[in-house]
Amino acid sequence: MIEKKNKKRIILGACCAAFCAIAATGAAASELERPSVPIMQPGTELSGDVRTSGAWSGDEIRDSYEFLTAFTVPERMFTADGESAKADSVVIYPDGTATKNKQITLDRSGVYEVRYTAVVGGKTYYENVNFSVDKRPYYCTGSGESRVEYRSDFSAKFPYTWWNNDNTTETRYTDFKKPGLLVELKQGDKLECARLIDVGDLKKSDMLFAVTAVPYVSGVCDFERLDFVLTDSADPSISLKIRARGYLNDGDEFPYTYILAGGQNQALKGYEAGKKLIHVNDEWGTGTNHSFYGKYNCIYGTYNDADAHQTLKLYYDADENAVYTQWNGYRDRKQSRVIDLDDPEFFSDAWTGFPSGKARLTIEAGVYTGETARFLVSEIAGLDLSETEFKETEPPEITVDCDYETMPAAVRGGSYAVPEATAFDVYTGRCAVRTTVWYNYGQSNAAMVQQSGGKFVTAKSGTYAIVYEATDRSGNSAKKVLWVNCIKSLPDMTIKLSGDYKTACNAGESAELARYSTDGGSGKVNVAVTASVGGSEQVVYGAFTPKKTGNYTITYTATDYIGRTATASYTLAVTASDKPIFAEKPLLPAGYISGTKYVVPTLYADDYASGEAKRVAATVKVTDGNGEKTYNAGERFTPIAPTNETLTLEFIAGGASVVYTVPCVNTKNEKRMLAAEKFFLPENASVSKDDNGVTITANGESGKVTFINDVLAESFDLEFAIVKSAPEFNRLTVTLTDSLDSSIAATVALVRDNEYTRVITSGGEARVRNFGFGNPDKTSSLTYSGGAFALGGNVSKVTATDGGAAFGGFPSGKVRAVIAISEAENGSAVNVSALSGQTLSAKTALDFVAPIIEIESGYGGSHAVGSTLTLKKSYYGDVLDTNATATMTVTDPDGNAVTDVGGKALNAVEPDAYVITLDKTGVYTVKYTAKDASGNTANRTYSIKSEDVTAPVLAVKGEWKDAKLGEDYLLPEITATDESGEVTVRIMILDFNGIVTMLNGDVKAIKFAVSGKHTITIVARDQSGNTVSERVTITVNE
Repeated sequence: MIEKKNKKRIILGACCAAFCAIAATGAAASELERPSVPIMQPGTELSGDVRTSGAWSGDEIRDSYEFLTAFTVPERMFTADGESAKADSVVIYPDGTATKNKQITLDRSGVYEVRYTAVVGGKTYYENVNFSVDKRPYYCTGSGESRVEYRSDFSAKFPYTWWNNDNTTETRYTDFKKPGLLVELKQGDKLECARLIDVGDLKKSDMLFAVTAVPYVSGVCDFERLDFVLTDSADPSISLKIRARGYLNDGDEFPYTYILAGGQNQALKGYEAGKKLIHVNDEWGTGTNHSFYGKYNCIYGTYNDADAHQTLKLYYDADENAVYTQWNGYRDRKQSRVIDLDDPEFFSDAWTGFPSGKARLTIEAGVYTGETARFLVSEIAGLDLSETEFKETEPPEITVDCDYETMPAAVRGGSYAVPEATAFDVYTGRCAVRTTVWYNYGQSNAAMVQQSGGKFVTAKSGTYAIVYEATDRSGNSAKKVLWVNCIKSLPDMTIKLSGDYKTACNAGESAELARYSTDGGSGKVNVAVTASVGGSEQVVYGAFTPKKTGNYTITYTATDYIGRTATASYTLAVTASDKPIFAEKPLLPAGYISGTKYVVPTLYADDYASGEAKRVAATVKVTDGNGEKTYNAGERFTPIAPTNETLTLEFIAGGASVVYTVPCVNTKNEKRMLAAEKFFLPENASVSKDDNGVTITANGESGKVTFINDVLAESFDLEFAIVKSAPEFNRLTVTLTDSLDSSIAATVALVRDNEYTRVITSGGEARVRNFGFGNPDKTSSLTYSGGAFALGGNVSKVTATDGGAAFGGFPSGKVRAVIAISEAENGSAVNVSALSGQTLSAKTALDFVAPIIEIESGYGGSHAVGSTLTLKKSYYGDVLDTNATATMTVTDPDGNAVTDVGGKALNAVEPDAYVITLDKTGVYTVKYTAKDASGNTANRTYSIKSEDVTAPVLAVKGEWKDAKLGEDYLLPEITATDESGEVTVRIMILDFNGIVTMLNGDVKAIKFAVSGKHTITIVARDQSGNTVSERVTITVNE
């Protein structure tokens, strides 16, 4: 149990900082309250005690206050030696911010502190008073005019249209009764849930939210959108938004609401099964039963079930990372999937869920047509909606940045580093950590040790304690202690060099450095290696490539935890080579296709004749079926396959040369038809083709092939089948390597597991049945998209490259594909029937498949007119043709080519991430066209909606007066203006009996047929659907 108390700490402000760091608690005033333990400094002792009597007076502060209440800071006086003074005050909020305001709103939960300061007799006195504020479990933020309250028996009547046998209709009502939170939300305000939601274990069978729109008048819509936002408790940059959107007059046709969902940085998407469409950032999505009008007219289903028609139900499955809603049928209560947030079919930028497993909820309404959004929340992930108090009782968790379970020993008279620490609380977030160091901690003679620069001096032998303390906003505290044993002395530390290391080399050549070993040292010993020459020094690792001539000193410095060092060094003599040095490798294709044009690769050599490197561009001598020919980098050449299907490229610069051998194959047969098997370059394997595809056969226990052309990464799709008649093998791997950066490679391994196939990547594995090894001879599809491989719809994410670095996709947009068979026998085989949509078999005589065009995720959608937009990057490529070309054209709503912000007309230009301004309202079109050498053409088009998002301005001139029954009632002058110039004004009158009358905005006068209270709502809507409204109530007298 954690206690919360008023703590009054009174200390003299002029006392030294060291004393202020440890102020004791108590109610009596004094100039100085001596710390309960001394502060230990080397060679000093603390003594003396000074006290002065005095008293505080004034109104007291209670122990606790209600959340969101107004608080006035009480005035306080301090009296000492017969002299009194009024105190100044500062309020410290739970998050550490402060204010001198005397009146505040208690809008943050946790422990507040009021600090009083009074000056009497030239001395400053302090009084600190704490009080706590606990959040309400559910509360509204914003204007202060919204409200939420729990209703155990909320009830309403929802009208529906009953169809008689003669096709006439009548209005009937269903009773709706549910407990829940009744929310009345003003525009711009939010409903917030104080308690965190455990989202990490949610299944689609667990209801996440259940919400019902309950307009003040059934059939009169007050708002048409709800946004549910779940934010990770540990990382607020990670969130999931679920949007529920009605549409105009939904209650007059079908009681449908449409759902979209997306993680942060993802477009909101929802799958509409009826039309087989994925909606992106629009007003549609996955349909479900619910009406923002509270009224429905439908010829299907059970009319007397208001809950089925009128409750919006949402679900989240953490394992699938998918959002679901109630199916939009009436009799069958099954679910519909809105979107799978990490499925590459829907998103190239996969959303990976909530790292902490807990999330904060906010709900916001939108598209208001009335003043207030009124809805009932009947479910929030199993939370108790009736609870009236929320108290946080869990202490924060302290994490020390330290690798030791037992701290390294200290030496008397030395200095000792204090590890840094952080503290995190699931409700508060980051908490401040107070770190102190003690000698003889916990004993009667304990003394605090001063710190300086993150270290303390170990002045005496014995035991020291490093104490970490953290307190969250609610006053819950945590403590962690590290113990340090201090001894008189430790053996000296040494470092020795060994190995076959170079003491002389040429500039630009790699020199293997000496290996080292250390002996002695307290804790972990770190060794830094530096190379210095001519006054400059650099840190080096393992091998070193000097970039200038001279005698380098290679120095090894070993440092243990307590700062003791040992060094060793040697000299590396660096001279200039008589020839330039090639330090890099050229970017080459996996192989060349005979008769196809290529760009001559670029490679530079470094010439060190002057003592420092100067870059020299190499010429390239190509030896192929045409003989020898020399080119400059960047020129184009057409290789011809020699009889051995291998060409050489000799890079020559200043007398130096380097030779690379690359496959060069003829991918057409003697009839000039495609030879599909030639696109696969084998290594310890053989390839053959038949009508089913290209068969890759291992020549031994393993074998592999590399596809000759680089292919688009995001559309990678390998269609394959394990050859059942061949000897079994246990592992099939596919490695994709970025076309421009070979350090970025990702491998997926398909591993035999009886009737299953394990799909293993750096991010984990999936276990799949009936695909791959689980079903030999059956064609399976292995795809890559959005940072994940998938087999049979089962996704396995890539989190790290094959080299161990964090994986963030393939920057170039293209990859080199290697397919490998291992754990095999001679003759084990796999059949590849297609790659990225291109069939590869004996039937593939000509190239009839168009290039592929890919666009980065998040393209299109709706944007405000006048805004500036950067178009998403696009990539294009063809599986068989390396020389495919592409153009893009951007047109405005009038069909004219758009000019980007740099003045370039975007008409049939090279695709790029151009920046444009949406200066017109309407639909902009972006069109890509790609073409290969065979004349196959691909087009891809998307739209950008430039829309007016500014609501009209509604003005009512004149006074709303009470009316008289049966007499003409002159309406005040109603005007509405909008930037678009077109505004529709409607007037809705709700009479005393609940009957709604709709009028056009140009009506000047009306007659009332019923006496009593009448609610008049004026709604102005522009052509883009933006609305503004005003609502008044008048009385009609008889």
